[in-house]
Amino acid sequence: MIGHHGYTWSQVRQVPARLLRPLDVLIRPQAGTAYQVDGNGMVRGWTLALTTMPLHGQAWRVLARTGDELTAQSGDGQTVSQLVPAETPVLRVPGPHTPARWAMHGPYGGRRYDWPQCRFCGRAQQGDCRPVECALCRTRQCHGNGLQCAICLHGWLPGWSRTHLPSTRCGYARCDEPAIATAPRVARVCRGHVG
Repeated sequence: MIGHHGYTWSQVRQVPARLLRPLDVLIRPQAGTAYQVDGNGMVRGWTLALTTMPLHGQAWRVLARTGDELTAQSGDGQTVSQLVPAETPVLRVPGPHTPARWAMHGPYGGRRYDWPQCRFCGRAQQGDCRPVECALCRTRQCHGNGLQCAICLHGWLPGWSRTHLPSTRCGYARCDEPAIATAPRVARVCRGHVG
């Protein structure tokens, strides 16, 4: 299965082997493959002409990990168990157990550019944005989306300063609960007053 696994560099992260979980995909690049890893574990393949090369190699589905022993299955059904020390760097495509994140233009963003950017929202930066959950609709999304949720358009995203507001408490009279969203007439509402 050399080169026919369908994974791309944008899906791959370099992590210590101890982070491999069942259903993750372990990529073993073809001999002679050159790649660069940034501080966030994002991986990009390079050719001698300094252009991006396709990700050729073998993809192995992780079946189990017990201590340093890793059991994986290749695309053609071959199962192998071998010792992989916990701190050995490996190339991983996260499995379905990794929490999903809402993304603009599909699961990996719409446009890809030569400069580093978040895979989900396309924000120009080194690596992916920190994932956060909207306080109102609980949709998981990029912290880089700003003050308000990109899905429900009213919920607040944690980690953003709201010092420009006179208060971060619910706007309803005699309610002292923390606000989680913007609302017409009262400006801010708590979970109990979301209607």
